[in-house]
Amino acid sequence: MKNKNKKTKTLSSSKKPLVILLTGVPGTGKTSLSREWCTQSNWAYLSLNDLVKAEGLHSGTDERSGALVVDMDKLEAAANAWLSAVHSPVIIEGHLGCDLKLKVDRVLVLRLHPDEVASRLRARNYNAYQLEENKMAELLDYCTLRSIRNYGARKVYELDLSGKTLQQSVSALLEFSQAAKPSADFKPHVNWSSALLAHIAQNVKDE
Repeated sequence: MKNKNKKTKTLSSSKKPLVILLTGVPGTGKTSLSREWCTQSNWAYLSLNDLVKAEGLHSGTDERSGALVVDMDKLEAAANAWLSAVHSPVIIEGHLGCDLKLKVDRVLVLRLHPDEVASRLRARNYNAYQLEENKMAELLDYCTLRSIRNYGARKVYELDLSGKTLQQSVSALLEFSQAAKPSADFKPHVNWSSALLAHIAQNVKDE
């Protein structure tokens, strides 16, 4: 722990503190990883979901999913204003981050096997529509593709957390944050094509 804290502190003393966006579909572990990371370091933390609720940046609830209908323009402006006022390394997290254009240095898309995503969301009492929507988003690389569109391929990386413990995930994030240029292992590489075909086949069978 001492070594980790020492390493993260070197970033806060650099000329421009690093700002990392953690995004990914619900259930991939963004919040748990972000909070644990910030507990072990001196980084600032911003949850996009918390910002939406705190600032009232929504206009109601979607009937099918039960999710808040977020004013994305206002969220983008509020998040960027918050980032402009912070002068330390920052982790900003939220699945909505991939659909915004935030003032970040790197985007790390957290990936998780779609069956594990569904299992986690089922435990959170997500309804059938939400389960299918988020599982398909993971199967189809939604957050990675949207991140590349909004931030450019140069800034976008991936981390597959399937089967990893929280501490293993923290260690991977430490490696990612400390590298002047993250290794090719973090570039977009996750492919759920076999899981997608199995999902399609199962749906056809059920019909």
